[in-house]
Amino acid sequence: MAKTFRRLLNNLTFCCAGRNKTTIDESEYFNIKTVDKKTSKEQPTKTRHPQITAFDLNNPFIIPEIEVINSLIEDLYEEKEKELVSNSRIPAIYKQINIKMVELIDLTSDNMEFLLNIYKTANTVGARRAFRSAAKALALHFNNLVADKSFLNLSLNQLTTILRQEKIATKSEIDLFQAAVYWINQDYSTRQHLAIDLFRFINFSALTMPELMQCYSYQPNLFQSSEVDIILRNAATYISLKYLNKELTVFAFAPNPREFTIRPETSNPFEPVNPFD
Repeated sequence: MAKTFRRLLNNLTFCCAGRNKTTIDESEYFNIKTVDKKTSKEQPTKTRHPQITAFDLNNPFIIPEIEVINSLIEDLYEEKEKELVSNSRIPAIYKQINIKMVELIDLTSDNMEFLLNIYKTANTVGARRAFRSAAKALALHFNNLVADKSFLNLSLNQLTTILRQEKIATKSEIDLFQAAVYWINQDYSTRQHLAIDLFRFINFSALTMPELMQCYSYQPNLFQSSEVDIILRNAATYISLKYLNKELTVFAFAPNPREFTIRPETSNPFEPVNPFD
């Protein structure tokens, strides 16, 4: 009787072991599946974390730095996977990632594709300092950015972070408005409701009245939202009162300071500026 019970127990243990074999590791970092979609220890395939990729970089000293950053990112995700309430290593890893990324941004700010790669990776990983630093660098190459196909694939957060920069490589706010509309038109049905989120970072009050009307006529459907309409009305009010030297009465509608690095065509400095011309 004892032998029979022991035999049944061994069979049960073997069966359970066989079942558990299909769930060896279901973590975020290993997608261990066979062709028949069953988990298998014999075919481990590590999933890719966000990585920085070298895009035709001629500087041989940069490649090792990229490898260091990618290694730090992997360490970061591994530490997060531990799901500890208090993990003192995570802030230290973030600090190193930010330092290394900012150094790379300073060295490769003229490489648009690589800069975009750092920008998106920093955003995904959550390296805020590097993300802001990359946004400033992209703003200083804004015209090149808009001409790049990757511009249309920016997320809303990535685009608005660039639009809020105080120094940007365009001629005027009109360029920023047209870039925003260009991004929306890439997927109009999905992005049209995001117009308000973009237009909040465009200084319509810094335009002349004809320029403001030009924005409206450019794509009037985007201005049907009541929130967007309020932005336009506030800008029109400020522009009108500025012409009468009474813009201080609506100081809240004043444009935020912005520096444009590309100069527009020169005009006669002796002609009086009329915002309605």
